[in-house]
Amino acid sequence: HVGPVVFYRGFTRSYLDAAAEAVSRGGSAPDGSELVAKCSAAVEKLSKDKKIIIIDGVGYPSVGSIVGCSSADLALACAAPVLLVGKPGVGDAIDSFNLCARYFEAQRIPVLGAIFNKAPLKGFYGRDSCDRYIRQYFACSRPHQRVYGVLPAAEGLDTGAEESCSFAYRHPEAQPDAGPMTEADLVAMKRITELFHQYVDVKNLLEDLETASENPASYCRPATFFPGTSNST
Repeated sequence: HVGPVVFYRGFTRSYLDAAAEAVSRGGSAPDGSELVAKCSAAVEKLSKDKKIIIIDGVGYPSVGSIVGCSSADLALACAAPVLLVGKPGVGDAIDSFNLCARYFEAQRIPVLGAIFNKAPLKGFYGRDSCDRYIRQYFACSRPHQRVYGVLPAAEGLDTGAEESCSFAYRHPEAQPDAGPMTEADLVAMKRITELFHQYVDVKNLLEDLETASENPASYCRPATFFPGTSNST
């Protein structure tokens, strides 16, 4: 598992200042290709002798586009099919999935489907009910993609941090040492593994990943046009 790029506090402002300075001198603003190339090379290096490597996308697909290095740019550069992690619920879960999926699909990046997360165990938006209706939607509207699972909210695994791209960290003076996993880390990993075994279709996920890697076009949806609109562009 690797997150290919970290945006430390002040990085984007420095990038924009440098771009403005370059333009003011009659040059061209950087387009992010150097960053994307560095990330792609790092992923390639880490992938050596590995069967599978998971590239972590931060937030939504356009995160990083401010410097020309979005999650979608990296997926394209690394030829990586995408698995989306969705919200709980039904309407918001599906709408959010489509918002993200179409961003990738616009760049012809294969989206395998999704795992939906943190569903309540009971109630109107309980896991079983959400699972049923989300699968109905995919069967009718996205038959080439899969719902690989709907994970329930699990006590003890919530970090207390809301989904956000606003966390900010200063660049460390020295490379931090990840160190060995703590006892709490091991307990959490065991619990997550149990949840995946129970609720996630890993077998089909791996099979679809292989198919999408060999034939990306099979996962790319054609453009949608509506009556009265032109399909010439």
